Amino acid sequence: MKRLNFLKNAIITACAVLILFSCKKNKEPEELCCDCADVLCNDCADELYYYYSDDPGGLFTDDPVFEKIFITDHFDLLNDWLIVGFESHVKVEEIVNFINQTDLFKPVDASIKYDDYRNIAFVNTKKPKTCTQLKEIIQSLEKSSMVTYAHLTFDTDFYGGEGDIRFDIMSFTNDVIVMLNNIDDLPLLESITSETKTQIIKQSIHYPEQFTIAVDKNSQGNAMQMANYFHETEKFKWASPNFYYAKIGR
Repeated sequence: MKRLNFLKNAIITACAVLILFSCKKNKEPEELCCDCADVLCNDCADELYYYYSDDPGGLFTDDPVFEKIFITDHFDLLNDWLIVGFESHVKVEEIVNFINQTDLFKPVDASIKYDDYRNIAFVNTKKPKTCTQLKEIIQSLEKSSMVTYAHLTFDTDFYGGEGDIRFDIMSFTNDVIVMLNNIDDLPLLESITSETKTQIIKQSIHYPEQFTIAVDKNSQGNAMQMANYFHETEKFKWASPNFYYAKIGR
């Protein structure tokens, strides 16, 4: 009889532990600590990929192999930073006012991390968010006529540039690089850019088959998604998002 009571109590205790564990596991996303719940906070990792080859130009093989690279296998998603691109005519003061009025980010002033060449700014959310929540913020930002695009960001310790700078944040801009199989495929590229609401903005001087495509919030996807789309059509040699590195002193 005592043994039966012991088993009964053990089963009740085990059930209680399971219920408590289940409650913790099912917390609402906004209650999560994104530094200690990576799987839950990085809930869109399967969407974050691009295609890569060691020999994209086919210098060493006639049929280069491209591998699908998942970004978060190599770089941690930053759950409290975004990169925001603005229209070229927007001034720093306007960017500062816009960011502070959203009430989504830590206050900024004229010293905001700002790239004058690309007219972009890095913004820091008030608290860590899930990937899905960050995407919702991106959609909200892109409703503004001043904003051309906004993207997720990733942690990096890449060294490069003049003076061998240590960059601490990585993202991608609104550029996509597309390499044609041959220059005769240009009408095909023009057709697909029209279809996807993207735009050809530059042809490489050194590689005539290489073109830079501009993507914005009105395109069928962001720069990474559009690069993947162009690649997956199998109509071009390769397509890649233009990754961007910066030092913001996080």
